[in-house]
Parts: sequence; C-alpha cells; structure tokens
Amino acid sequence: EIALSSNAPSLVKAHSLYALADLIRGNNKNQEFLERTVVTIPSYRTSSNSSDQLTGNGRTSLEQIPALPPRPSIMALIAVAVGAEHVESYTTRAAATYAFESYIYNNSNAQLVLASTLTPPPDDNLNPASAKPQSAGSLLLSALLEWEDSEADPYVVWFASVIFSHILMNNERSKEMARAISIDG
Repeated sequence: EIALSSNAPSLVKAHSLYALADLIRGNNKNQEFLERTVVTIPSYRTSSNSSDQLTGNGRTSLEQIPALPPRPSIMALIAVAVGAEHVESYTTRAAATYAFESYIYNNSNAQLVLASTLTPPPDDNLNPASAKPQSAGSLLLSALLEWEDSEADPYVVWFASVIFSHILMNNERSKEMARAISIDG
C-alpha cells in the first residue's frame, strides 16, 4: 500500500517499491497476487498560493485533490515509472521500474498479457482525452510515442523503453505481438 497508493515521501515510496520488487521477483504466487491487486492512487496538484511555493524543507507544496479511480497495480507501477502523475522523484520512478522488472521476471504469461495490451484506445472513442480508457500497454505506448513532448522529462522515454524491453525479453510471442503493432501518424 505504501509503495503504490500512498502520499508517503519519495524515499519511503522508493524503499517500499524495492521491497515489493524483492518479494515478487521470481515468485509466481506473489506475482499473481500483485497482478490481482487494485489500488487507489492519491492525486496531487501544486499549490496555487504563490507564498506557499516551497515548504520549509525545500519541497514544492502539494495539495491533495480527489483520488484517481482505482486501477490495477501493474498499471500503477507503469504510471509511476513513466511519470504519468508528474509528482514522483527519479528515485521512486527507478524503483517502480525495478518492481515492474521483478514482476515480469520468469513470468512469461504476464509478458504475453501486457504485450496484448500494447494498443492505443480506438480513435472513435467519444470520451475526452482525460477519460479515454487506457490499458497498461497503451499507457506505455503513449510514453514511447510522445517522445518529442518529453523534452522537460527525458526519463519518460527511458523508463518506458526499459519496461517495454522487459515485456519482450526472451519471449518470442511477445515480440511477435509487438511487431504486429500498427502506429498511425
């Protein structure tokens, strides 16, 4: 819970993610438990009060806004790693990436499931962009395909590439699925 669905300080979250990674690496039961887990992610925004820009400890002041809808823990890991919430530190994002790598380790079924989600939502979806349904794979693809927009945060593409490579690693069927992806534009 601390690793994926808390507003704990970045260092605490990073250590929690590394502990989670060590618990699931190569352990099928723990990997299956993680993939069945759904988490609620707290959501934040930078305080609009200009006198409150920095707290006494040098961090930007954040105020909590309503939580995002619950989502699978694997999607939450990817979102943290690629910085989808824009509040996590580099250390936390690296820890989330390692936790994802540990989830995929010796887990070819998970690789196949994730490879099968590497498609963007259909263009004819009438929901606004912020409400379009997203899979773990489509979140990852968005991070990779929008590389030109990541100038302010080049780690988006780096972490997305690392995650993508682990989905494909030593799994021919996942590689076939990835080769079949059609990217419009």
